[in-house]
Amino acid sequence: MEATPDYLYSLGTPHKIKQSLPNVKLIFILREPVSRLISWYKFAKQKEYLPQDISFDNYVNQQLINDNFEHENTYTYMRSLEQGRYSVYLEPYFELFGADRIYVAFYEELSQNPKYVLEKICGFAGIDPTFYGDYLFKVYNSSKAVKNWWFHRNYEQFLKSMRQYTQDKPIHKVLRKIRRSLDPVYLRLNVQPQEKVSISPTIKNALSKYYKQEITALEELLGYSVPWQSWN
Repeated sequence: MEATPDYLYSLGTPHKIKQSLPNVKLIFILREPVSRLISWYKFAKQKEYLPQDISFDNYVNQQLINDNFEHENTYTYMRSLEQGRYSVYLEPYFELFGADRIYVAFYEELSQNPKYVLEKICGFAGIDPTFYGDYLFKVYNSSKAVKNWWFHRNYEQFLKSMRQYTQDKPIHKVLRKIRRSLDPVYLRLNVQPQEKVSISPTIKNALSKYYKQEITALEELLGYSVPWQSWN
């Protein structure tokens, strides 16, 4: 198994996968587009890709104004709006591999009932679902609000440098264990509750219009309804 989310948005990748692994099975987990957009906004601020004072409305407006569907060179965090148009990206996979080799799950269902979703995926993949019988599901890589940016930058840079220097050395596994002990300490010291994202009525309306046709197109492609009843 191999997992790389960006494959969905790489235009030449479906054909390359087909050439290398013609009988592969593919799993996609989709998140409600506006929730995904908000998550990208928080993550981009956490990583300092965006200025800390940029509002969500401004973030969305910049993408609405510069929406250029064919332009792959735009930074990923500034393409999060149009990358919520899942049907456009999924269609080549359905055409090349066929619906019987593709399983589409939803982030919201995975969050609410991970055991059920993972067992369904196991059934699709032809592997034993009993592994998840007593599995403990944890949240990893959640977005964070930082108290001290200097401390955060240096901590992130330290981890990056250590990974690059030790990734092919025996000590790498030892350092990974040490990091599991360090991370909770860092989180207590330098992380605070995330800001509440406010969305103006104008932007809500713009997002509703932007994704309305997409939701319909996605449901037509999949052949069933998506579980995003309150998406608009």
